Amino acid sequence: MSVSAQQQQYYQEMRIQTADRKELLLLVYEAALRALHRARRACKTGAESKARGELMTAMAAVHELNRTLNMEAGAIAESLRSLYVYVLRMIADAAPDLKAEPLDEAIRIIGSLYETWQEAFAKMVE
Repeated sequence: MSVSAQQQQYYQEMRIQTADRKELLLLVYEAALRALHRARRACKTGAESKARGELMTAMAAVHELNRTLNMEAGAIAESLRSLYVYVLRMIADAAPDLKAEPLDEAIRIIGSLYETWQEAFAKMVE
């Protein structure tokens, strides 16, 4: 591992260890988006091993988002769960033939949710 990669990994580990709940949520969304974008690129270029690894990473991140939902929040949590299940289905649809198209929808949904959470958290600070 290069010095730059080591520094980046150390920074990411410190960021996770010092993050509050809101920051952790955003970090999981970022991980999901990063993996989805990488998987999409790998699918388009035929990099099968890379695509499958990134699809697994994306699924793990979305599963984590789903797992940490507070279902006592009612309709909002139920709506988020439905979206996460749908995104997981899109990722699963992409996997067998390494199709990039289902990932476009997954990226759109996760990206939109990420932006919404960012805006909500910013308003909480104001």
